[in-house]
Formats: sequence, C-alpha cells, structure tokens
Amino acid sequence: APDAADIYAELADLHAQLQQPHEAIANFEKAAALAPDRPQLHRRLGELYHAQGKLPQAIDSLRTAATATGDPATWHLLGRALEAANKLPDALASFQRAQSAGDASRQLFRDLGRLA
Repeated sequence: APDAADIYAELADLHAQLQQPHEAIANFEKAAALAPDRPQLHRRLGELYHAQGKLPQAIDSLRTAATATGDPATWHLLGRALEAANKLPDALASFQRAQSAGDASRQLFRDLGRLA
C-alpha cells in the first residue's frame, strides 16, 4: 500500500502534467519532508524548482539527490542549475562528477565544453 509520501508524489506528478508547477512543488515538498531518504523526490523537486527559476532551492534539492545516489544524470542536472546560478566552478565540478559517474551524453560534453 502506498504511504503518504507516495500519495503526495503522485499528486505532484499529476499537477506537473497539468502544467500546475506551484501545486506540484508544494506536493513534492510534502513528499520529501515525509520521506527525506528518497532521493528521487528531491530530484523531481529540484527539476521543478529549476524550471521555475528558483535556483537556490533547485541546487539544494539536486545536490541532496546527487549526493545520495551518485546518479550521473542528477549530477548533470545539478551542474546545469549551478551554471544558471552563475556558480561556474561548481557547475564544472558537477559536470565532471557526472562524467566520472558514467554520463557520456552529447549534452554533457557540450556543457563541459562551454565551461572548460
């Protein structure tokens, strides 16, 4: 049976699909507060914050998720948020971490090339 965090996450995904970012963020915040040990909630929250231009919150959420999982795609997303916030040395370090964790995407190489 789903727990409350799962229900909030499902509701958040539904709001995101309906182009209701504020409601989606509010529900992902509730889900992440109830299940802080689930990095995928922090990643989705970070993605939504970034899309809304809430860069400090995006960076915090994506860093939490990337550190917990080591997922190369999440490190890449963190680098993009850091770059958008003009934290270029940190962005480059995050892109490099994504690469060392296995991200070999064309987009990562473009992002690395812009900053290196």
